[in-house]
Parts: sequence; structure tokens; C-alpha cells
Amino acid sequence: MVHRRGADITDSGAYLNSAASIPVTDGAASVQGLLAADSGQANDFQLADGTVLRQPLSNSEILGEFANAWQVTPAASLLGDVPMQFIYTSGPGGQTVLQATAAGQILSAGAADVLSDADGLGVTFQGSLAALGNETIAGFSAKDLIDVSGLNSASAAVVFSGSAAGGVLRVSDGIQSGNIQLSGQISGGGSM
Repeated sequence: MVHRRGADITDSGAYLNSAASIPVTDGAASVQGLLAADSGQANDFQLADGTVLRQPLSNSEILGEFANAWQVTPAASLLGDVPMQFIYTSGPGGQTVLQATAAGQILSAGAADVLSDADGLGVTFQGSLAALGNETIAGFSAKDLIDVSGLNSASAAVVFSGSAAGGVLRVSDGIQSGNIQLSGQISGGGSM
């Protein structure tokens, strides 16, 4: 049996699936970085510069500082110049969260239960009123936009009821109407 070093990357449509392999004979010190030998949890979140992040970490820290430390340039990326979006499961209910990672990203309704700009980057939450009504928008701030497709902007009316911690955005254009759930730190007033 021949053992070879390699990485298999499979395009699964909405995501890439990866697997890495090395020969058993290579030994523990032959690999560095994210695939290095397991030396316990103390250095599980080590940055590329050697700094170790103290645990426990929040999702924002993992998807922010840790992920950014290992980010490759667009020229070296298999994905090109597309900003990464992270989808993860959160909380006891197992909600899926689509987390923005860069300013200007478009988070489309239908990809997850929660669309999040928890880091306040300034993104666009986009989808039909029905699709956005099935989501929760988290971390909405004055930097963010909500783009409701198919809505007549000339006759659109928006009413927010809630607090700075969350609430409901009631949207209507006289023909269609619905509610968009907002949660988290809602600061300022974004645009629709």
C-alpha cells in the first residue's frame, strides 16, 4: 500500500469539503499549522504568528481574529476574491447562523436561521419579505441595510416596535406586508 501526502478538495456546491492525508511513517513533527500533531487543548487556537488565544472563545473571536490569522490572499485562495461567510450552529435550539466577515457583504435570506453582523461591519441583509420574515437579523446597526426584493419602495412603510435589544420591524407596501425579527445590539437606525 502506498501512502501519499495530499489534500482532497471537493466542490459541494454551496461549500468546499476538504480532507488531508499524510503517510503514517511521516511522524508527529512532520506537519505544522492547523494539521499539526495534537498536543492538547492549550494551543488549539494558536495564530499564525504563534500567539495562543485563551479559551473559552466566543464565536466572534473564532470567526474573527482566529479565522483572519489563517486567511490566505485572494490570489492564493481556491475561492478567488470572494469574502468568506461562516455558517455555524448556535445555542440549545441548534439555529444555524450566517456570520458576516467583511464590510459590504450581502447576506441572503434562506441560507440560515439567523443572518448576523455581530461585529458591526456594515452589510446588506437581502431577500424577499417572506424569506426575511423567516429569519432573524442579529447585530443590526446604522451601518447595515435591509434590501427587501419585490417591495414597492414608493409606497413602503416601516414601523419598528421593540428596544435596543431587539424587536420586530413591520414592513408593508400596501400589497404585501410582513415582520422581520431583529435581535442583539440594535444601535442607530439602518436603512431599508
